[in-house]
Amino acid sequence: MAGSSIYRGDSDTWTLSVPLTLWSAGGTFFFAIKSKANFNPSDPTDANAIIKKDYDDSFITGTTLTDKVYTLNLTHTDTFNAVPGKYFAEFQWVSADASTVKTFTQFRYQIRADLNQRITV
Repeated sequence: MAGSSIYRGDSDTWTLSVPLTLWSAGGTFFFAIKSKANFNPSDPTDANAIIKKDYDDSFITGTTLTDKVYTLNLTHTDTFNAVPGKYFAEFQWVSADASTVKTFTQFRYQIRADLNQRITV
């Protein structure tokens, strides 16, 4: 997955697929944006993430012959208070019983300052 760049307070959308051979109902996509690559194994709950979201089966937007297709998004409220900077982002899909985990490639994610949000005196 290539890097992304958005302005603070903007939204972003990704389309990701889970192979039907791995997929089962009730799984969850986990998304996190953190300041360090190779997320710290001592932070398995992503407590240090500046943004984290969970996506359930309601985000499935289609099924192909081989995959379940999800459309996942960040809303403007997710990014509105984020500190501008360069981060690392990761998606993981975990089955309901946690026996199957599909980790997608980490990617660079930049949140830029939104000039419309600056404070003037």
